[in-house]
Amino acid sequence: MSKEICLLGRNTLLRDVFDFFMDYEIKSLPEADKPKAEKASDIKQRKIDFSEKADLLLADLQNRMTEGKKQILSYAKETGASFNNAEPNFEGSISEVEMYSVLKLIVEYSTGIKVPATHNGLGYNNLIYMSLLLAKMQVNSDGDYMGGNSMVFTTLAIEEPEAHLHPAMQYKF
Repeated sequence: MSKEICLLGRNTLLRDVFDFFMDYEIKSLPEADKPKAEKASDIKQRKIDFSEKADLLLADLQNRMTEGKKQILSYAKETGASFNNAEPNFEGSISEVEMYSVLKLIVEYSTGIKVPATHNGLGYNNLIYMSLLLAKMQVNSDGDYMGGNSMVFTTLAIEEPEAHLHPAMQYKF
């Protein structure tokens, strides 16, 4: 197990799990409580709200960069990168999926201490990884989400858990 587990945006397993469980409180409602179309509408509205907030943050970033950007881009003019009335500039947008990359997996103790997963032992991180695999198996078996590609009979086989787990963790596992 490596640092991959900590960087959500670079790990497709985590990205897939997050995509599935994003707005899960809406997605998991029974059809009788909220029709599929209404669920989709609510989730779409949340995405729009997120996008609007993200645009405000990016506009704030652009404002803070105004003078610095002039300095940076002055070098573009001096080097000839601004020819034919074309000038480099900075702009952008950010989606929910792109925001995953800034999240880091941490372990928070009841005392309030937070430890990055990179500071855990291999055995403990393997347990976390297995829990993510189980979550991914839930994603893969959901017929509404995966459609005809959903997996009905999935199996997680663990070879030699004693190789990396302390006996107390083996028992807990």
